[in-house]
Amino acid sequence: MRERDIPLIEVSLAVRFLKQRNWLESSILSDLLHRMQPGSGLAGLLECLHALGVLHVDQVRALVQRVRNQLRRLYSDSPESRVMDGRFGRITLEHKWISADQLEIALLEQSRLRKLGLRFRIGEVLLRLGYLSRSQVEKILEEQGQRTKTCPNCGNVDSFSALLCSCGQELSIGPVLCPVTRDSVLE
Repeated sequence: MRERDIPLIEVSLAVRFLKQRNWLESSILSDLLHRMQPGSGLAGLLECLHALGVLHVDQVRALVQRVRNQLRRLYSDSPESRVMDGRFGRITLEHKWISADQLEIALLEQSRLRKLGLRFRIGEVLLRLGYLSRSQVEKILEEQGQRTKTCPNCGNVDSFSALLCSCGQELSIGPVLCPVTRDSVLE
């Protein structure tokens, strides 16, 4: 996924979610899309929704959360994230925590799981196979800058070095083995 495509994808995901929930009629959705500035993405859609006053605050929150989650999922399955998996494997080999044969076994297992529709990152596969410990996985993710913190209040995801969320809440350490794209990457 290219960065310039994100606003269009955001709107597409939001419209699909609004249609699935039957929160807006097709005519209102059509009107919203015509009012929006081209390339304004989810922020532009939210501005138009606010101006019309057609959704409740909780519905807007659910919409934003759903779009962010979907984007994280899409972004984590992109070729760029598969390169990260390659870097993860190289780093473990450089640290001599696993052998090349163990990495090959883990990559084959990851491939087998993907054919079953299960998407696991290579670090999780190595952990589940017993080749790495949780602390080793955490160290590699920190080295890559892939550790994150999340806000228990609003659900925002930020870098591991961040202390406070934009809403003022203290951030807590995010799960180690899940898609970890920060919200700032998606904006």
